[in-house]
Amino acid sequence: MPGALLVLPAACGELFWSAAVLSALGSTLAVIIGLPLNATIIVSAVICIIYTLFGGLYAVAYTDVAQLFFIIVGLFMAIPNIMTSEYVDTELMMKGPINETTGQRMGPEWIGEIKSEDAPRWVDSFIMLIFGGLPWQAYFQRVLSANSANNARIQSICAGLACMFMAVPSIFIGAAAKATDWDLIFQEEANRTGNPPMKILDNVAHCDGVRADGYCPFSIVPVTFKYVCYPLIAYFGLGAVTSSVMSSADSSLLSISTLLTLNVFIPIQEALGYREDPVWTPRVLKMFISIVGLIATTMAVKLKSVYKLFHMSGDIVYALLFPQLTAAMYMPEYVNWFGSTCAFFVGVILRFLSGEPFLGIDAYIHWPGFITEEESPTGEHKQMFMFRTVSMIIVFVVLLVTSQIFEFVQRRRGIEVRHGHNDWQKHIVKADMDSYGSSDSNTDAFLESSAKMLPENNSKR
Repeated sequence: MPGALLVLPAACGELFWSAAVLSALGSTLAVIIGLPLNATIIVSAVICIIYTLFGGLYAVAYTDVAQLFFIIVGLFMAIPNIMTSEYVDTELMMKGPINETTGQRMGPEWIGEIKSEDAPRWVDSFIMLIFGGLPWQAYFQRVLSANSANNARIQSICAGLACMFMAVPSIFIGAAAKATDWDLIFQEEANRTGNPPMKILDNVAHCDGVRADGYCPFSIVPVTFKYVCYPLIAYFGLGAVTSSVMSSADSSLLSISTLLTLNVFIPIQEALGYREDPVWTPRVLKMFISIVGLIATTMAVKLKSVYKLFHMSGDIVYALLFPQLTAAMYMPEYVNWFGSTCAFFVGVILRFLSGEPFLGIDAYIHWPGFITEEESPTGEHKQMFMFRTVSMIIVFVVLLVTSQIFEFVQRRRGIEVRHGHNDWQKHIVKADMDSYGSSDSNTDAFLESSAKMLPENNSKR
């Protein structure tokens, strides 16, 4: 039961993320190439589904290598071109505008500030991104497909450093866009095409990347590629953005399909008295890939705030799955299924009672610093406290306490309690699903290799 419950937030997170990145890809192509948004999303999704469907983890891994090449080349090629563009004022970018009163530079406009009252929310978000990014199936598929525990550790550390490194081009592009004379660019385009001049829109909640009257701020990277870079470099930049999106979409499709297959289909199959079939299990996995791809594509086409849904799901993953993952990995002897179930429901209740304006859920728990709808300039309530992290800690405590209480009661009754994830081997991609990416063709060898990924104390029964 806990496995079936815990798969819900993980699956929702992967589903919303797939829809969000497909929507982002459509917005990018709509800006640079001018293709219709919905058609772009559908074509991209079909390509992603097809090569994930037939290649599994191997296709995802090998295409990620090619996509990484395009990301590195495309983004870093664009920086010199953007920085030397006649439309970009590099001095304005580095030093900021001149104060008319003092005659001194006021500092770069693209560097913001965090107000003291907003600090808890920023800290809460940083912690959520760091630790909430761990309990994701897409990450652990890579970990379990490594040929050794040492390689998995090295790859994980290198991936974290590479993420920080790959953020550098985006920072430069955003800073340059802030110092770009967009009025001149759009006026020149209007003179050339005879259409009304475009503009960078402000204070828009969501749009399709490009509207009749201008471009949305969140589309500034493709807009910069289109108007500031040379055409050849612009298309390399498009390839970089497209590759980054596609590498996320295919991973998410395979991840959520694996979750549903191993945690829904196989348990139901075993409950009905059937053994796991090495022929039908991959077929069911492919069926889930198709279904999930269709749902994600529909959400990307129909919904206009998919990223908010993903952020909401990310909150739930952080509060519900991170404590469970930590306990299962490092203290399995202290937790059991009962504590896991109780912690899950406590986490869900805490998160939804804290409110979510996007879903129209009122806040019944007013954490310190709570701002009501009347006090907020946006008309939506705000939790200014670190409620996500506090909720996660509460869930972790409930997991440990209720597990120990349940174990005490069961021992008094003379019943043995199963600890942690003693049957975790059933819930990884085993050799029966070889065509979908396990690193060993022999089941025992694969399980032995995968067991090394866990701390030593977790392999003790």
